[in-house]
Amino acid sequence: MRRPAYPIVSVVLPAVLVVALGSGAAVAQEAPEGEASTDSALVAVRPSRPEPRARDLRIGREARSSLDARDATDDQGRAYEPWRLRLAAGQRVVISLASEDFDTRVAIGRGTGADFEVLGENDDGPDGTDSRLSFTAPEAGDYLVRAGTFVEAEGDYVLTVGEATPAPPAEAIAVGETRDGVLEDGDARDD
Repeated sequence: MRRPAYPIVSVVLPAVLVVALGSGAAVAQEAPEGEASTDSALVAVRPSRPEPRARDLRIGREARSSLDARDATDDQGRAYEPWRLRLAAGQRVVISLASEDFDTRVAIGRGTGADFEVLGENDDGPDGTDSRLSFTAPEAGDYLVRAGTFVEAEGDYVLTVGEATPAPPAEAIAVGETRDGVLEDGDARDD
């Protein structure tokens, strides 16, 4: 008999099974009195893969890599690779992730593993299944860019980071006042 790829947890209700996919942990809690059932449930638990050390990502340079079953996964089971990007406070960048093999998802934030705090993310923008994200660093320091898949998939990808056009200075406008202007290709943009 072939063993399942993931551990199987069998629970006889009245317990309620809560599964945290990101950590691979399962927690059973008793159901409130009067809501018990004699049914049973079978749940496959896929343990997450640990996050590897982030590689350095440089503005203006292309990073090529690939995702496969050995890569880290987020709390929704999507594979990703971490990249470290050093930014100055207020620095604006455009992060692009492209793949011919899978639907991409790019995120930037702080922290690692389950403690990753997403500060910006994009899937499918602005064209097709590639991702593009404009980001302004709120403070100086290292940020983590996650190059990943939108759904479970494998394949090659290209990750790039470029300087974004600086935002023009804000001008005051009074209620009811009209301003005329023209948007051009080289103007600052926010995806």
